[in-house]
Amino acid sequence: MEFFTFIADGVHDILDAASGFIQRSSKLTLTITGILLFLAVSALCIALAQIPKIQIKKKTPVLPPVTQELPVESFIRPQKEFLTQEYYFSRESHSVWQDEEAKRWFTMPDESTVSELGRANDKAVEKIIGAAP
Repeated sequence: MEFFTFIADGVHDILDAASGFIQRSSKLTLTITGILLFLAVSALCIALAQIPKIQIKKKTPVLPPVTQELPVESFIRPQKEFLTQEYYFSRESHSVWQDEEAKRWFTMPDESTVSELGRANDKAVEKIIGAAP
């Protein structure tokens, strides 16, 4: 019981000292209370402004998995004039070009194209390096 009386006496002394301070300097107490109240209201306003708005989540439709393969005949060929006879719905890609493909599709770049590519690469490197020492 001695411990509780000691704590109660300590709390009573602190409250007496605080009430005496408030009575002696009421202007200072009022100013400090006003500042603390202003800070608390400001913090509450900032906290409320930082809470993100509740976003309505739209449900995206879930498509069922394809369970059967469709025959190629069921696809409709696009009606575009730039498509040639080599239009395929699917094809195997090779890792290396064959000679006939290389002759048909590959063109050797001229000097102006190579120098333009070099300048573009130099600009990209300069942008990446920037002001590095």
